[in-house]
Amino acid sequence: MRFVRRLCGLLIFCLVGALVPAFAAETSDDPIQSGLALIQDALQRNALPPDTSAALKQLLDRIQEAQSRRQQAEIRAALAEKLIEQTQRELQQLAASRPSEFADLRVSDSLAPSERAERLRRILEEERTRRQTQEALRAQLSDLEQPKERGDAAVAPPPPAPLPTLPSNDPLVQQALTLATLVTSQAQEAERRAALLESRLAASTRVLLSRRIERLDVELARLRQLREAVEKSTTAEVSQETSQVNAEAIDPRLARVEATNREWEARLQTLRHRLQSVRERQSQLQRETQERWETLESLKKRIAQQGLSPAVGNLLLEYRSRLPSPSELSQELNKVRGMLEEVQLLELELRQAKRLIADPRERARQVLGQSDPAGADGNLENAIVEALAVRSLTLETIDALRPALLAALSDLESVLLRDLDVVEEFSSFIDQHLMWVATTRTLWRDPMPELLAVGTGTLTLFQSFADPGSWRLALTQSPPMTWLAAVLGVCLLLARPRLARLIGRHLAAGERDPHHAGLLDTLLLLFLEAIQALPFPLIAYGCGTMILAGDAFAENFRAIGTALVRIAPFGWNVAFWQRVFAPGTGIAATRFHWPPSILKRLRHTLRGFAWGVLPLGFLAVYLNEAQLDAPFTDLGRTPFVVSMLLLALLLWRIFRPRRGLLAIAQQPPWLRLTAAIGGPGLPLVSALLAGAGYFYAAAALVGRFMSTLWVLLAFALLQHAARDFFLHRFDRQRESLEEGNTGEDARIDSSERQTLTLLNLALILGLAFVLFELWSSLLPATRILDEWVLWRYTETLGNETVTLQVTFADLLIAMIGFAVMWVAARNLPGLLELALQRTSRLDAGSKYALVTLLRYAIFTIGSVLILGELGMPWSKLQWLLAALSVGLGFGLQEIVANFVSGLIILFERPVRVGDQVTIGNETGTVRRLTIRATVIEDFDRREILVPNKKLITEQVTNWTLSNSLSRIFVTIGVAYGTDPEHVEALLLEAVKATPGVLSDPAPSVVFARFGESSLDFEVRAIVADVNQRLSILGRLNHEIDRIFKAHGIEIPFPQRDLHIRDIAWPAAAAVPAAQGAPQPPAA
Repeated sequence: MRFVRRLCGLLIFCLVGALVPAFAAETSDDPIQSGLALIQDALQRNALPPDTSAALKQLLDRIQEAQSRRQQAEIRAALAEKLIEQTQRELQQLAASRPSEFADLRVSDSLAPSERAERLRRILEEERTRRQTQEALRAQLSDLEQPKERGDAAVAPPPPAPLPTLPSNDPLVQQALTLATLVTSQAQEAERRAALLESRLAASTRVLLSRRIERLDVELARLRQLREAVEKSTTAEVSQETSQVNAEAIDPRLARVEATNREWEARLQTLRHRLQSVRERQSQLQRETQERWETLESLKKRIAQQGLSPAVGNLLLEYRSRLPSPSELSQELNKVRGMLEEVQLLELELRQAKRLIADPRERARQVLGQSDPAGADGNLENAIVEALAVRSLTLETIDALRPALLAALSDLESVLLRDLDVVEEFSSFIDQHLMWVATTRTLWRDPMPELLAVGTGTLTLFQSFADPGSWRLALTQSPPMTWLAAVLGVCLLLARPRLARLIGRHLAAGERDPHHAGLLDTLLLLFLEAIQALPFPLIAYGCGTMILAGDAFAENFRAIGTALVRIAPFGWNVAFWQRVFAPGTGIAATRFHWPPSILKRLRHTLRGFAWGVLPLGFLAVYLNEAQLDAPFTDLGRTPFVVSMLLLALLLWRIFRPRRGLLAIAQQPPWLRLTAAIGGPGLPLVSALLAGAGYFYAAAALVGRFMSTLWVLLAFALLQHAARDFFLHRFDRQRESLEEGNTGEDARIDSSERQTLTLLNLALILGLAFVLFELWSSLLPATRILDEWVLWRYTETLGNETVTLQVTFADLLIAMIGFAVMWVAARNLPGLLELALQRTSRLDAGSKYALVTLLRYAIFTIGSVLILGELGMPWSKLQWLLAALSVGLGFGLQEIVANFVSGLIILFERPVRVGDQVTIGNETGTVRRLTIRATVIEDFDRREILVPNKKLITEQVTNWTLSNSLSRIFVTIGVAYGTDPEHVEALLLEAVKATPGVLSDPAPSVVFARFGESSLDFEVRAIVADVNQRLSILGRLNHEIDRIFKAHGIEIPFPQRDLHIRDIAWPAAAAVPAAQGAPQPPAA
C-alpha cells in the first residue's frame, strides 16, 4: 500500500507540473505579458542606446527568473496541498481502523506439529516485517525533526539580489523596473505560501508517522503475545509427551531416543534465549549509537562556536572514558558472525534430522532392530514413535525460529558495523582535538592555593599508605588470583642470590673464552638481568592489583593501587638498566666494553631517575586519582612539572654537546646537537604545557618519550651484541687462514663491511617501525593542522577551476619530505654503490654514473613533490621554468651550460671516473664529476677543477676511453762505429726482459737516423695499464743501460767542432796580460 501511495503521489506531481505552467500562461495578467512583449519588441528593433539596451536585458532576465520562481513555487504549493489532503485522509483512516488482531495466527491444541511450526514461522515473519517498517518510519521521523529545529528559517524566502544601476530618465526602463518589482513580489509571495504549506505538510507527516509507529507498537505487542503463547504451548506439549515417555522409558533404546530429544530441546531453548538477547542487544546498541552520533554532532557545533576551552577539554576526557573500545566491538562483531555461521550450518543439521525421522514408524523399527518380532515390542515401538513425534515438533519449531534468528543476527551485525564506525570517528575526533585543548587552568596565574592542596594531598597519601586496616582488608578480601604477582615477586626476591651466582659464572666463562660469549649467551645474560630486576616492581604491581580488585576500599586507597600499577613498569626499567650499566660487573662493561666514564654517567642518571622522577610520578598519579576535598582538578600537575624539570636536568647532563656521552663516544656533531636539543627539550616542553593547562597533552608526550628512551637503549644493546657476534665470526675466519693469503683476507674484510652495513640498516628499519608504532596513536592529533590554512591557490581541473588551500599540515609534510629527501640523497647512492661493488660487469665509471644519476633523480623527484605539496604543482612549475630559462640564458648561462654538459658526460660517458685524460697542458686522472666541474688529479697530487663545458666543447685526449693500453717510446743514440744490428738485438732483448711490456702487439726497434753525434734508435712497446706507463718506462731505461754496459756499447756525448777562419791578433805590448792568466814559458 505504501508503494501504491507513493506512485500516486508521483503521478499527481507530474500532472501538476505539466498543467500549472499552461494554466498560469492562460490566466496570466495582461499587463505583465504586454509589458514583456513591449520590452522584447524594443530590444529586437536595436534602436535603443547601449546603456538602455543593457539595462532592459538585465531587467528582462530578472523578470523571467522571477516568473520561473513563481511557477516552481506554485507547483510546490499545489503538490503540498495535495499531499496534505492525502495525509489527512490517511490519518482519518488510521484513526477509524483498529490494530490487526491476527486471528489467522492463533494456535489451538488441535493443530498438528507442522501446522503449529508454520504458524510460528508466520508470526516471526510478521514480527520482523513490522519491526523493519517501524525502524524505517522512525528514521523518516528523525529526518523530519532536523528541519523542525531550524524553525521559520525555511519558511522565509531568500532576499532578492539588488538591482543594477539603471538610467533613470528612460520611461521604458522605468516601466520594466516596475514590472520586475511586481513579478518579484509575486514570486516571493508564492514562495512564502509554498514554504508555509510545506511546513504544514511536514507537521502532518510527523503526526502520521508517530501514529503509525504507535500502531506498530501495538501490533508488535500482540505478535509477541502470540509468539509466547505458541512457544509456551509447544513447550508444555513437549514436556507432557516427554514426561509420558520418561514414565515408560525402561528400554535403553528408548532412552537413547529420549536423550536425543532432550538435546534438541536444549538447543531450542538456547535459540529462543539467543533470539531474545540479540533483539535486546540490537535495540540497546541502536540507542547508544544514535546517542553517540548526536553527542558527536553537538560537540562539533560547540567547538565550532566556542572554540577549544578547558570545559570542552574536560568533556572530551569524559566522553573518551565512556566510549567503548573498538577492539571490544570488533570482538563482538566476530562473535556475531560466528553465530551467523552456526545458524547457517544449523539448516543442514535440521534437514538431515528431518530426513532421518520422515517416517517415524520405520525409524522406530530401525531403532528396535529387524530381529525383534513384530508384535512382541508393540508398546515400545509406539513409545518410540511418540518420542520421534516430539522430536519432529521440536525440529519444526527450531526451523521456524532459525530465519528470525538469522535476520536478527544480520541486523545486529549491521548495527555493530555502524556503531564501530561511529566509535572510531568519535575516538578520532577526540584524539584530534584533545592534544590541543587545555584541560585545566594555568599554574602560574595563582599557584599558592594549588600548592597547598598538593601538600594536603601528600599528607593524605601518607595517611592512606600507613593505614593497616586498609592493607588488612586488601589481603583478606582481594581475589586469590591477584596475589599471584606479589607471591611471584617474593619468590624471585628469595632466588636473587642464586641468579647472581649464575650470572657471575656466565660472565667469568666469557672472560676466559671469548668464543663462549656469543649472541645467545649475551641474550641469556640480559634475560637473567631482567629477572634480577623484577622482584620489587612485581611486588608493587601485585599490591596494586590486589587493591584495585577489591570493592570495599576507599577511593584514596584505590588511588594508591592505581599509582603502584602505573609506576611499576618504569621501576623495572630503571632497575634493569642499573644492573646492565653497573661499572665492572654489568654486561655493558664486561661484554661490550663500554668506557667507565660513560657507565658512570648513566649510573648517576638512573639513580637520579629512581630517587627523584619515580617518586614524583607516583605522587602525580595518586593526586589525579584520589578524591580530595580540593577546588582544583588535576592536582598531580605540580609534581609532574617538578619531575619533568628534574628529568630535563638529568638528560642534559648526559647529552651535553661537548662533555656528554655522545661526545665521549666521538659521535658526529649533528647527532650530539640533536640529542642535546631533543633529549632535555621534550621534558621542558611537557612541563610548560602542563603549567599552561595542557596536562593531557604533556602526559601523553612524556609517556611515549620515556618508552622511546627505553627502546633506544634496548636497540643500542642489541646492536652491540649482534656486532660483536659477527666480528667474532670474522675473526675466527681470519685465524683459520694461511699466512700470505691476502686475497681471502680482502674478501673477509669486504664481507665484514657489507655485513655490518646491512646489520645497521636492518636495526634502523626495525627501530623506525617500533618508534612509528609507539607514536602512531598521536597521529590523529595532527589532523587539526589541516584546519590551519596558510594560503590558497587556484587549480584548473578539466574545465573547472577550483580553489585549493595549503595548510600547516602540508607545510609540515613538506619539511619532513625535505628531510627525507636530503637523507635519501646522501645515503641511498652510497648503498647502491655498496651493492654495485659486488658485480664485475660494470666498470668504475659506470658505477659512478649510476650513483650520480640516482642522486639527481632523488633531488628532482623530491623537489617536485615538495613544491606540489606547497601549492606549486608541475603544471605551474613548467611555466615558471620556461620563464626562468630566458633569464638563465643571459645571467647564468655558463652555470647552466656546465650542468647540462655534466648530464651529457654522465649519459654519453666520453669521460668517466678513473680515466686518464689530457686537456690542454694538463694530464691526470678523473676523480669526481660534480654539477659544475670535473675534478682531475694530476701526477703531483694536485686537484684541477675543469668546467664540464670544456670537456664537451674542447679537444680532450682520453687515454683509457676504450681500453687502458698505452705505448711507451724511447729514443737512444750509440757511438758511431757500433754495429746497428747488434744494437737492435740488444734493445729487443732489453724490452722483452722488462716486466709489464706486452708481447702482443710485439715491441719494435727502428734505426731512425744518423745523428750529429750518434746513431739514433727508437724503441716502441705496448703496456697493459696506462697508469703503469711511467714506472715501466723507468724499468726499461734501467734495463737498456745495464745491457749496454755489459756489452760495451757507448752512448756518446754531444760533440761540436769550432772552425776559426780569420782573427787579427793585437801586439803583445798593447794587450796587458789578464790577471791570473797563464803566461808563456820564458825562452
